Amino acid sequence: MRSKGILRAQARLKALGFSGVGPADGAFGAATQSALKAYQQATGLSVTGQLDLATQASLSLS
Repeated sequence: MRSKGILRAQARLKALGFSGVGPADGAFGAATQSALKAYQQATGLSVTGQLDLATQASLSLS
């Protein structure tokens, strides 16, 4: 499944230096999940690997 929200998150993660996110294609896959976990850990969020509300807010997506 592809979504604009995932695409925006991927682009934001890349801009923040989390290049392991893979291509910004809007598809939520293993690379996106791994980059989200790394971001969550680096920022003190709960490490879920999901684009939850707290992560969206931290990435300035909501």
